[in-house]
Amino acid sequence: MTSLKRTEYRIIDQAFGMGGGYVLDFSNRTLSEWFEDEFNIDIYADSYASRGDSKANRVRSFVDVEPAPLVARMLRALWKYRERMADYNAGTEARDKEQLFEVIAKLDDPALRLDDIKAHALRFDAAHIADQIRRMEGSIVKDPALAIGTAKELVESCFKTILRERGIDYDKEDLPQLGKKVFGALRLLPNDIPEAARGAKAIKTMLSNLATVVQGVAEIRSLYGTGHGRDGKVRGVTPRHARLAVGSATTLVNFAFETHLESPASESHVHKTSKEHLA
Repeated sequence: MTSLKRTEYRIIDQAFGMGGGYVLDFSNRTLSEWFEDEFNIDIYADSYASRGDSKANRVRSFVDVEPAPLVARMLRALWKYRERMADYNAGTEARDKEQLFEVIAKLDDPALRLDDIKAHALRFDAAHIADQIRRMEGSIVKDPALAIGTAKELVESCFKTILRERGIDYDKEDLPQLGKKVFGALRLLPNDIPEAARGAKAIKTMLSNLATVVQGVAEIRSLYGTGHGRDGKVRGVTPRHARLAVGSATTLVNFAFETHLESPASESHVHKTSKEHLA
């Protein structure tokens, strides 16, 4: 879910000729095929009908509801398509490109993804998550090590919140172990995908990468973040490293929270309070 201004939506409209309900030179069929080929997404699904059924409204609805990183990828790919069209003029469309990529840069900014997590923190009444977000927002540039350490804490808080919401016990598991529990509860393990499912191999690969991201966040925190004594010869980290850690953590946390909300636990599952909260 993105938080773009109306002026930024108009920039997207201008870049792709969407003022009259069209999108570049796409027909309904070719737009459907493009989204299917590029993102394995059915742009004519009901979830993209909130603004109306025209091609432009389908794309606007996609921008409304999808995570910021995916919207940024879509806009980049759509502009690449534009540049391959016969009537593309790099000179006259330079300003459109410049403004569009300013919007894309905003979508790529980890701070925008933090806005989505703020909403989740309110939903789950998780004040500690809100505190972690504030620390990250204020430290990416000023104290990159603190931002990296807090990114790991955010992922851990997300996992424990989901496990608590689903009545699943946890004790003193490390971050990768908590991740395995959460991914199992949300049916996000590669073995949860049937071999006959469309795109099963690609989906399994992406789900395997979730565990890799969790491991990476834990390791970079151990090497560079707060919370551990570090080798005195280790060179200082920069905001670039902090943005990588915060961006990875926020993308993972948003995906986990959204999956949790879209896939409620079985009603027959008996709620159990975690051992940590009993302590």
